[in-house]
Amino acid sequence: MFRRIATVSLCALAWSGGVTAGAVAVLAAQQDPPPPAEPPPPTPPKDGEEHLSPRELARRAAKDIKAAIAAGVRDDILAVYRSQGLIDDRDVARALGDAVDSEDEVVRWATVLTLRYNPNHAAVSELRAALRVPAIQASEPLTAEVLLAIGQHADERMLPLLTEGFGPAKEPEALTDARIDAVGRLQNRDAIDALIKFGRSGFAKGHEERICRALQAQTCEDLGTELRPWVLWWNQGKKTWRLPEPIPAPPADWAAQWEPPTPERLFDRIPGYGRAIQVDRPDPDRERGRGRGRPPGGGGAPEGRRPPGGSG
Repeated sequence: MFRRIATVSLCALAWSGGVTAGAVAVLAAQQDPPPPAEPPPPTPPKDGEEHLSPRELARRAAKDIKAAIAAGVRDDILAVYRSQGLIDDRDVARALGDAVDSEDEVVRWATVLTLRYNPNHAAVSELRAALRVPAIQASEPLTAEVLLAIGQHADERMLPLLTEGFGPAKEPEALTDARIDAVGRLQNRDAIDALIKFGRSGFAKGHEERICRALQAQTCEDLGTELRPWVLWWNQGKKTWRLPEPIPAPPADWAAQWEPPTPERLFDRIPGYGRAIQVDRPDPDRERGRGRGRPPGGGGAPEGRRPPGGSG
């Protein structure tokens, strides 16, 4: 602005003979630069995708997934899973379900993992169907992964399915562990009751610490790794129990177990393919003596502890 004023003043002086025309020209060149040119228009999306709604894009993704599965090339299948398999859409989830019985074990694993982290509710139905696939039933680690995948969705309707192994029929420890963890994702009274009953049944020997860990995540309480305080606490206040508001963050190791991976790390859990990641059984030396927090009390529970859902 000062330059403009000075130029106008000098122009007036030039007309009156006080300043030469050359000086005016120099000052005029120092005026504010002109505004920049308009930026070039953005590059239009390829293949006309700007005209597609999210639903249409999801249908295209489902079509691409089906085509890759039909072609049967593993690398292509896994690539389309990474790029489009996590789209929150029922058609995408159903398309993924076409490969749960693939002859390729890596593809079966990749399908289960993609269904685990696809947020659409239709993925749960596909995972439930996967439990009936003979090739999956023959693999203990993959069956455990399917149970964890169902738990990932925290669908309360799956509680009867997840607790099928909570009985006298002994199943591999890895499957029982997966069931306990999956039920621990359900923060409701029926799920807590199922874990408490299983712990008391006599069929949970060797799994007590894992049950307590799941109960801690479910209830936002911390009564340690011995089952008895949990049983006393639940018997005293289960009718009035409710989650605190706001819900506090779960233990870090529990939260990490359920954290969705990036697409690049989606298949790290596949044995012999990615970097295998296993959910370890609780470390007794680490877990022992963690009975801190807000445990229940009264009515036979250890002194100073409050029952669920009330002050006792």
